[in-house]
Amino acid sequence: MEKEITIKLNGLHCASCIMSIEMELEEIKGVRKAEGSYAKSEIKVEFNEEEASPEKFLKVIKDLGYEGEV
Repeated sequence: MEKEITIKLNGLHCASCIMSIEMELEEIKGVRKAEGSYAKSEIKVEFNEEEASPEKFLKVIKDLGYEGEV
């Protein structure tokens, strides 16, 4: 089943930070799209919840050195 969530981000320094997170999230199986906004400090993720989960997204974000909250 398709789902979309918004993750609030902390620790962003520039627009490149958002681009790094987008690219890493889009590598996860089941993620259809990851679109971030540096101005809003958030990223929207469209995904198939049978293949991917918000917990996985938060782990990837944390591994990149940022904080995320659903």
